[in-house]
Amino acid sequence: ATAAATGPTPDQVRIAALEKKLKKVMLSSQERVIWPAIGQEVLGLAPRLWIEVLDPRHRYATLLYDYWRRWEISDTRDHFFNWLDTGMGSLIDLPHVPRRLLDEWQVVYLRREQQDLFRVLIDPETGRFVWELDGTPVTMPAPLQRSFSRAVDNGEFPQKEHADCLPADLPLATTPREREVADVLMPVLGKSCRRDCLLASARKKTEA
Repeated sequence: ATAAATGPTPDQVRIAALEKKLKKVMLSSQERVIWPAIGQEVLGLAPRLWIEVLDPRHRYATLLYDYWRRWEISDTRDHFFNWLDTGMGSLIDLPHVPRRLLDEWQVVYLRREQQDLFRVLIDPETGRFVWELDGTPVTMPAPLQRSFSRAVDNGEFPQKEHADCLPADLPLATTPREREVADVLMPVLGKSCRRDCLLASARKKTEA
């Protein structure tokens, strides 16, 4: 009789390789954290997976993570977001993740009643994307004059003359959906628009 083979079968090799990859993925999504209350090291989900959700301002996790690492090695007893926004961390401005990006790049979570504003359908006759709410063609949103003026009045922009840096042909919100979209997006876009206006104003002064 022929002796049975003692090595692993091809299926066993594939399963072992898959288990190795799975273990690597699981470890990459975990981070060892010192838990002072028990003085031990515990495993938790990597901050990149949850830090944006806990942030009251919903800044991007990829931006927050480098500041998180600085917070971990600091001697502070402050909560991370307190340290970052009002504590000693507020003095840190990392060159590869500048603080201005923390202020400008935020995730917008829509309320249930706002989701209809952004729902898109495909027109079966033309194949074009249209907004479900009013059937108008899908276009990229832009800061609108109407919302910009209101942002100035609300103090989000320091001086009304900064409106001069906006293009003369900037489109106005012409439909109810466009006006509502502008109201949703302008609080988030306000700071970046303000920065662009300040830069444009400074450029005009230097070129004059």
